[in-house]
Amino acid sequence: FVEAVMSGSTGAAAWQQPRVAADVQYVLEADNLANPLKSIIEGCRQLEVIAALKETMEQRYAEIQDICGYHYQEFIVSVEELTKARKEVEELRKSVLDFNTQLQQSGEQLTTTVEKLQRARTMHVNMDQTKEVVSKCMAMANLMESLNKHLEDKKFYHAVKVLDQIKKVYIPTLSQYTFVKIFEQHIPSIEDHIRQSVLTEFKVWLTNTWKHSRDIGACAMAQRAALLARQFDLLKREYQEAAVFRELLLDALDPDPDALDDDGPTATAEPSPSAAATSLAPATQLPSGKLCVRSKSMMLRRKSPAKPPEQPAFPAVVERDNISPDESVFDVVSIDFTPVYLCLYTFECMRREQEFALHYSESRNAQVQKLFSVEKTMVDETAYREFLENIAGFFVVEQTVMRTTSSLVSPLQLDQDWRVGTSQLRTVLQEQLCYCTSTQVRFFFASPPPPP
Repeated sequence: FVEAVMSGSTGAAAWQQPRVAADVQYVLEADNLANPLKSIIEGCRQLEVIAALKETMEQRYAEIQDICGYHYQEFIVSVEELTKARKEVEELRKSVLDFNTQLQQSGEQLTTTVEKLQRARTMHVNMDQTKEVVSKCMAMANLMESLNKHLEDKKFYHAVKVLDQIKKVYIPTLSQYTFVKIFEQHIPSIEDHIRQSVLTEFKVWLTNTWKHSRDIGACAMAQRAALLARQFDLLKREYQEAAVFRELLLDALDPDPDALDDDGPTATAEPSPSAAATSLAPATQLPSGKLCVRSKSMMLRRKSPAKPPEQPAFPAVVERDNISPDESVFDVVSIDFTPVYLCLYTFECMRREQEFALHYSESRNAQVQKLFSVEKTMVDETAYREFLENIAGFFVVEQTVMRTTSSLVSPLQLDQDWRVGTSQLRTVLQEQLCYCTSTQVRFFFASPPPPP
């Protein structure tokens, strides 16, 4: 029916299409369908509206199909691309797994190789360290053997050097080993043995120096006398040369001294001022300054010549052959200072140099006090000479020690000892000379001292 109505009324409703389209649009867009339906029913436009709605539905369905077809094609393309991507990802995953497997295998081989290399390196380092330690131990063992040999041969200087080398070089680096610890425990006893041995040699040196003190002093005094004699010979030679020069000068100034004495005034006759003025008036007219030359000649001749120097009376000394002032005393008297230097070096290595300096000072002070302690009266020249020579020998030794060492005897200490010794010497000589009746001894001390 609807189709018949619609087919029959097509021409009549042509004019109503804009209105139907509006109604359809109104129905589609309205929120409440009551009003549009009411309006359509009242206007008897149901058929037209239904037809228009069907047509609109078909159009919309066609549009939906077009849109769905377009988007479905893109979806298919996307799915195909995803499928391809999945295959590629699977291939990549397989490649990654294969690479990871190879990497793991290579890593395992590398780890094994690195472990072997590390073990080899550790072994090499251990071998080098062991070799170094063994070489140091062997060197220390050789030094210990050398030290023992030096001690047996009483070569204490070399023993001290070897022991000092062991203490400074090897013990700090090898202190963890047992034999080094044992040796380190015996070092104090070794040092004590060396110290006692060198002190024994030093005591022997003190005794030897005490025995030869007189010879040292006699040699030193003989050298001093020879030096003074040489100085006197030089002074005498200078005087003779001056006298010869004076005579030559007089001859050059006035070749005829007798004529000068006859013409000129004499030393005994003093002319008056008027006579001197009269005699000088024509003399000033002489050519070439002859008066001046004669006056100088008279002054040189009337001047009393200086007396030649007299040789000083030196105290008598022991006669020795082949003693030169330029020669060392210890080249004549054989005194070896090696025990002193050895003791000093030994105590310095042991950090006990002050102890040896005190021991040296006490020993030498005891000797010098013994020198000035004269128990019996000296009655002849030989006793006095021996006394003085012993004192001179003592101070010669002290001066040598001062010059060759730096910590045993200082210049200030030696000067102080010399002042004290001089004072004691003066006191002893005064006491001894009070009881001395020998003329020869008194003449010995009454002789003038040598020139400075």
